[in-house]
Amino acid sequence: MGVALLLFGCSAGTQVVDPEALAALRVEQEPPGTLRFSSAGVAPGSPAAFVLEPAEWPEGTGLQRPVIGIGEVSAHREGRPLIHAIRQHTGTEHLRIRFTDALRPLAGSKAAVEIIAVDGDIVQLRGGERVGMEEGDLYLIANRGVPPHRRADRYGAIVQLTDVIDREATGIILHATDPVEEGQVAVFGQLRPEESPLPVTVLVGPFGPDGERLPVDEALFDLVEAHQLSNVTVELVDTWIDPALPDADGAMRAALDREEHAIVVWGAILPGGEVRMHTTTTGESPRDAALVGIMTGGLPAGNEPGGAAGDVALSALAAGLAARGDHLLAAWLLEVSLRDRAERRWMEYHLREHLALRWANLEQHAEAFILMNEDIAEGERDNDDWVVVNARSIRASLHLDLGERRLWAEDLLAYAEGALAMEPGERAALNAVLAAQALARLERLDEAEARLREAEALADGEDAEQQYRIGIERALLLEAQDDPAGSLLLLDALEAAAERIGAGAAARHHLLVSEFYLIVEDTQRSMVHMERALRAAEESGNAPTRARILERSGHLLRVTGSLRDAGTAYERAAVAHMEAGTFHGAVEMLSAAGQVQLERLPRVGQGPEGAGVLSSAIRNLSLSGQLALRLGRNLDAAQALLLTGLFDMRMGQVERGFERMQEAWLLGVASADFETMTESARLIGEALYEAGRREEARTWQDRATLWRDFSRGASPEVEAAEGE
Repeated sequence: MGVALLLFGCSAGTQVVDPEALAALRVEQEPPGTLRFSSAGVAPGSPAAFVLEPAEWPEGTGLQRPVIGIGEVSAHREGRPLIHAIRQHTGTEHLRIRFTDALRPLAGSKAAVEIIAVDGDIVQLRGGERVGMEEGDLYLIANRGVPPHRRADRYGAIVQLTDVIDREATGIILHATDPVEEGQVAVFGQLRPEESPLPVTVLVGPFGPDGERLPVDEALFDLVEAHQLSNVTVELVDTWIDPALPDADGAMRAALDREEHAIVVWGAILPGGEVRMHTTTTGESPRDAALVGIMTGGLPAGNEPGGAAGDVALSALAAGLAARGDHLLAAWLLEVSLRDRAERRWMEYHLREHLALRWANLEQHAEAFILMNEDIAEGERDNDDWVVVNARSIRASLHLDLGERRLWAEDLLAYAEGALAMEPGERAALNAVLAAQALARLERLDEAEARLREAEALADGEDAEQQYRIGIERALLLEAQDDPAGSLLLLDALEAAAERIGAGAAARHHLLVSEFYLIVEDTQRSMVHMERALRAAEESGNAPTRARILERSGHLLRVTGSLRDAGTAYERAAVAHMEAGTFHGAVEMLSAAGQVQLERLPRVGQGPEGAGVLSSAIRNLSLSGQLALRLGRNLDAAQALLLTGLFDMRMGQVERGFERMQEAWLLGVASADFETMTESARLIGEALYEAGRREEARTWQDRATLWRDFSRGASPEVEAAEGE
């Protein structure tokens, strides 16, 4: 497989000592978020930009070796240059590095494009509709020659596209801290946020039992005015909960008793003058956005009330913007704030955790991993358990996002055991549950059992939500211990508690029960609970909840062979993902719907029903490909184009199908993805042959053979260039 990378870092620089050593420079995978390449022929020197290319490429094809990643050296470790990656869609095997005079755009991708003209606040960019750019897209402008200790200076502006034609786009500068110049590279951030922004509400509580206040509301108003933000409301509330309480966030939610979503901040001023901040939320987030939790006692925010108020306001505003889907703006505000801080205190680490989660929302997980890897290393160096434990919790969530279950469990266990030593009482019970959960996923079942017994002993018997969480973990552990019947008995007993907690909890509970009934091969009861899960998800009125429940329901229905219902669930999940702002999930669900509908075709035959199913499949696959291209996911777009083009050709739409499959081929070439290149060439050849275009078919069949053999490590001689 090839890769589609966008790499951009802060340049510590290198220089090529021996130009002939270029072929020896290979990229290696470091821990998540960091790449490095072999140091043969390279030594520290002036700033060095580079491009990444496939290490091997056959001669005589008429195709240039594509640029599949760009960046600058960011640091050196043990004498070896390191690269920090913003985008990394697939693996890093079989890459080489070629040094260039400046940062370059990525050809054939909207992920990184060149600025070709600047006139005041108006910016022209290369790329256009052909690479998936569209009006409303938000781009970050990459600064040049940023030193490694100034990583937050990498981006100098945010630009929003206002007009897009075939090969160019025009945008306007929305926010800037640095000049924008011709020749700079613009990095894709996110699709257009809401045209009418959803409301952000921040509730600011007292910082003491006697109503003591910090000027957090004033700091929030200043941020809103400085960045011209709309639909942001700040309200003062009088409710105060001692941050030292083990469940201060839950107590505050209960005291406010508010259904609408809001970010809540309050705290305490200790006798020595130190400010402690706490935060929670009310209602459910309208968009999918994880937030940073606060450990028992509150977050130390410094001894200077004015500075503390500004940091608390920034934390709350970033959380509110994320909850309405403005992830890029939230990341920008955090990056700019962190630029000029000479030292890192706990509040700085807290803001960096916020920033990591915002990068994750933008599908730039490597950026998030870099931040948390650095924080863990610094915390371990300084023997600061608080920093390490909190960073581990964030890194665990990043691994979970990527489906890296073992790494997630390892970080979750490290967080839970660290937190157990730091948080007493009721919070200790929940941390013991998390430890048990991680141990069970690591198949250390005896240790998981011991931790769960500890949680049961520590728990508050009157806390219904806590008892429910412990019960759920007990049910999961029973299943891991090969007792699914025992799990089902316990889940049945917990059902009423889930219903009392809320519609979202009920939906998740019934879906879990549905999955367990499948394990014991009771399909009828599984379907009953799935229907109840779907009803509860609709009742929740929350798009992220609906998206997750519908997605998992689609998977379960597909496993049981209910392909029609699975396709419907996937389509509904795609709609919910779009509403939740999780567009990458919508790509996957539309693709899944199309594939399931193709699987149905042999069952329904070639009559009217079959024609309808085929039409739905092509529509869903086409929509998936279009959205993937809009997100810069070229390989996902290529797969959709392949399938839709193939069916076009088989249904007599030869020219349209041929164009789609050629697009898929070119996207594969731009990404150096040999599998996509081979498969698209093979399918094009077969379709052309069926259409009677035998000479063209042989050309594509030979091309498929060439790339198949090359991807397997062969080095075939090509007699003549193919003249692309």
